[in-house]
Amino acid sequence: MKIFLIHGWGQSKEVWNKIKSMLEPEYQVVAIDLPGFGTEPLISEDWKIPDYAEWLYNEIDTNNSVLLGHSFGGRVAAYLVSTYSTNLKGLILSGTPGLYRSNLIIKLKVLRYKFLRLILPETILQKFRTEEDNHSRANGLRKIRNHAIGFDQTKTLSKIRIPTCIIVGGKDPDVSLSISREMKKLIPNSIIEILPKLGHNTFLENPNIYYGKIKNFIKGI
Repeated sequence: MKIFLIHGWGQSKEVWNKIKSMLEPEYQVVAIDLPGFGTEPLISEDWKIPDYAEWLYNEIDTNNSVLLGHSFGGRVAAYLVSTYSTNLKGLILSGTPGLYRSNLIIKLKVLRYKFLRLILPETILQKFRTEEDNHSRANGLRKIRNHAIGFDQTKTLSKIRIPTCIIVGGKDPDVSLSISREMKKLIPNSIIEILPKLGHNTFLENPNIYYGKIKNFIKGI
């Protein structure tokens, strides 16, 4: 069985080195750089999640394989599985914000940034942006990131028909437990694994417990 590992935003395939080494004695593991990350060149600044999903579909062997996507990579993986006919055995979504639910805090942050953009020069404005935002702007990924943040998969997640494991950290600042639980309700034949003490990059924070969760899931499909 092959396992394909897809990294999150601002990361590369190298982020999977530890998990890859733990899985390789038993499985054939392939970590992939998405276009615009790691060593894979950016194809277009206008790409959206569906474009990445199509690219990934053409890059991997979907026969008797497991697809594991983290964060942004999880969005891409989920869209691929919900859209294309595959022979994938299973899907693992790790720290994946597959649903967009705007709230008052988000709206206030957007309004604050729009106001600051009117009164501050670019050199100072950079200090008010997140590291991911500044990285995106510097590497031609701003439009892609903005699209990804607001990309809502409510209507497509229900089309996933293979066993799916949703992994989320209980202290993840980017993906709430409510979003992850709603995703579980939308995806048939899915389970959720909550790692209470971990944050967004659960596979880096505690590789051993992460490995145990995905190993148990893979064994059961």
